[in-house]
Amino acid sequence: MSNRFVFLFLYILILNLIFGCKKKDDLETLRFSNGVYPIYFDLRSDSTRNSENGNRLEKSSDCGTCHKTIFENWKTSRHSQAFSNPLYQQSHQKEPMSWCLNCHAPFLDSNSDVTNPSLRLQKEDGVSCITCHVREGKILVSEVPESKTNFHTYKEVKLLASEEFCGNCHQFNFPDKESILKKKDFVSYSKLPMQNTLEEWKQSDWYGKKKCQSCHLLSNTSKSHTFPGGHSHKKLEDSFTVSMERNSKFTYTVSIFANGIAHSFPTGDLFRSLRFRILTKEGIFLQEWKLGKTYEDNLHAKSFDAVKYLSNDDVFLPPKDKSRKSRKQFVFQYEKETDHFRYELFMDYLNPTTHIFGNLPSEITIQKFKSGEIKVSVWNDSNG
Repeated sequence: MSNRFVFLFLYILILNLIFGCKKKDDLETLRFSNGVYPIYFDLRSDSTRNSENGNRLEKSSDCGTCHKTIFENWKTSRHSQAFSNPLYQQSHQKEPMSWCLNCHAPFLDSNSDVTNPSLRLQKEDGVSCITCHVREGKILVSEVPESKTNFHTYKEVKLLASEEFCGNCHQFNFPDKESILKKKDFVSYSKLPMQNTLEEWKQSDWYGKKKCQSCHLLSNTSKSHTFPGGHSHKKLEDSFTVSMERNSKFTYTVSIFANGIAHSFPTGDLFRSLRFRILTKEGIFLQEWKLGKTYEDNLHAKSFDAVKYLSNDDVFLPPKDKSRKSRKQFVFQYEKETDHFRYELFMDYLNPTTHIFGNLPSEITIQKFKSGEIKVSVWNDSNG
């Protein structure tokens, strides 16, 4: 073994040790546990203070006094509504697991009951400014600002700028059977992914080119901390295009393309589906396709997993990689000659059972975010 190889090996080993220790230190500061435990937070010792008058800044609204744009952006985001939104509230009523609260209302005093939603600190703020940026009386930042008159005492937490930080709430497996059947105060995970967004991104062509923060945090812009995603109609509308080709006199192939989405779609919440409808140019419904996970209860089977997937990777729009576009194609027949159709795209936020037995209106649970007319192009074998 050459000296050069030994040096390179040791150099890489040392770097891994340094960054591994830093990541461990950052997680200990943040107290994130991938949803296994809540974030234990002491309002007296953890809250930061106004450097001029000594008053504690305990809530996100306190941050809004100076950070007006960021606060207003966050206030309209799904992060601020993580606990209060009706979709989550209905879901939690059906499956009241403390594990869900650990991401949707993560703050808890160390002496409180982890299973009681009413005891969660600042639950009305969901995932707040404080959730990500305040611990031990300091403001947590990925990089300390360069200023001679800093208003705050800062602590540098590099993990905040990493996609792995987002993965603490957006990448996790299903709870195992014991966690569900015994309703444990903390969760043990099975090996089956429930939300797989971070891993989807790592398999895409965008890996190493842009991060979660690139599309969803939008720092240093007027939209900073808006966190647009699956509930942003504008974000969704801009992310999809539709085209159509004629295969034969009455047979058509319609294609839906995802533009710039760095993970599968739909992603995130288990219940989300993308509904894609084709209509005549007069608006008469012809056919609908649904993209999303399908699954069934597996609690009484011998498997370690509490859930069994019935669908495969073919039910998503895959992220773009080096060998493929992010595209799904569907074939249908229409026995009238025409060169125009209409289409509609919907986000469906609930599973079929909850649609039937739930109590939320359809304008909340299924939302149309894009529609339009498609001109049929001549079929070309090179495009197929």
